Amino acid sequence: MSTPPRQTPARIKLAAALFPAALTLALLGLSLMRHDATWWRVAYGRLISAFGRIPDKELLVFTAPDGAGWLDTSWLASVAIFRLVDLGGIEAAMVTRSALVALAVAMVGWAAAERSPRPKTFLNVAWLGVPAAVFFSAVGPESLALPIATLGLIAATRALTSPRPGLLATIVMSASAFALVNLALPAALVMMATSLAVGAYALRTGAKLGAAVAFAGALVAPLASPLGFGVLVHLSKSPALPTRLPGPLSVTLSLSTGAVGLALWARHARATQMLFAQAAALAIPAFLLTLWASLMPAMMPLQHLALVLLLAPAIVPPERFELRRPTLALLASLVLLAAAVLTQPALPWHADLTTRVHADARQAIPMRGVVPDTTPLACGELLRRAGKELRVFNDPTLAGYLAYALWRPERIEPILYTDTRDLSTETSMKLYELAREQPILRGVAQQENINAAVIRPDHHPATFDDLYSDPTWALLAGDRDQPVACFLKAAPAYPGTWVMP
Repeated sequence: MSTPPRQTPARIKLAAALFPAALTLALLGLSLMRHDATWWRVAYGRLISAFGRIPDKELLVFTAPDGAGWLDTSWLASVAIFRLVDLGGIEAAMVTRSALVALAVAMVGWAAAERSPRPKTFLNVAWLGVPAAVFFSAVGPESLALPIATLGLIAATRALTSPRPGLLATIVMSASAFALVNLALPAALVMMATSLAVGAYALRTGAKLGAAVAFAGALVAPLASPLGFGVLVHLSKSPALPTRLPGPLSVTLSLSTGAVGLALWARHARATQMLFAQAAALAIPAFLLTLWASLMPAMMPLQHLALVLLLAPAIVPPERFELRRPTLALLASLVLLAAAVLTQPALPWHADLTTRVHADARQAIPMRGVVPDTTPLACGELLRRAGKELRVFNDPTLAGYLAYALWRPERIEPILYTDTRDLSTETSMKLYELAREQPILRGVAQQENINAAVIRPDHHPATFDDLYSDPTWALLAGDRDQPVACFLKAAPAYPGTWVMP
């Protein structure tokens, strides 16, 4: 007669969920909103909401070739982020991001403690908040999709570690693939591949209905998109793909954690005499997530969350890492969260982030994070008040916010010179690079009817000096030693005022 598995006490699972979730919230509240792509999401969400469809042409960059295509495959996430910003400003979007990431961390902490051979182990949950929170959790499709992807991965690991995959687990996993298609297509692709692995395992164990559900979820999920299977083609043809190349840090983290995950699973398979097919199926999510995370830094949180799930039944750390007082850990989690809320504005490094920046920077509120000082908030506001049709020469890293601040659906004409998606013509990009060191912008402005410039003076010192000395250009915001400067083509009427030509 087999002995039933020992149940993990609820307070231990609760501690395993709340401690890393509280740590995650605290760290996200201290983090910069690092990704200019967030503003692109808001701009495209507004555009999609106004038009009632997904535009397939580039509408923001006037240096893009005629008919240049751009299609937002994560359109639902863009609309959701726009609605949040429209409802409560960027603060609402950042708080929602923090809550969703913390929820995903809590779900994995609970599941890891439930599945660990030593459920009190501290190692399986304590490190969880760090990689999932700080560097790679942008306000974007990935953060909105993270809880759904996490739920799908929990279901997948349950299916893969059962003698016969249950129908509920395969349904949840397949549904997550469908739900992710319009939120974060890369995450959806990972879930689709994982569904294929689960389907193959279910078929091998004789669970034919579960296998059918898993295979259907993997193969038919793209139909959830308005674009149908064409969404896969649009992803492969995206002009933004070259801009998603990762940095050395993300590659190192993703490859190292993926390699450790695979090595530990191989060791676990040998120790437990697990069938190679099952061990390989269990390792597939780690392998796929490693590949994706090395290509797309935004996939890093999902990779780490999945690895904790995958490794929980394989790791038995030394006893010194055990969580011996789960009730005390629960209290510590609440104290940590309260301390993060109450003391965050006073923390030295946090104060440095918010007080050393110029007037464009927004102060942080607890659990929200900080908008970087390179976000041209003041420039966007002043140019919006100019009351004229704008064609802006801009630094690509500032394009996202300017698109959100300046473009309106009723104004169909594109307003930006360039952006980080590499949509501009080769000639335009050469002129942009030349403007870094040569005072050529006035000639370019006359040729292309440019009447505003939003630049980073440290990137374009020659352009700043040339426009600053020209009486027909007005410096509206910023200065030579500030992160962003904003110029408007104008003529001085009397000191401090300008007449628009």
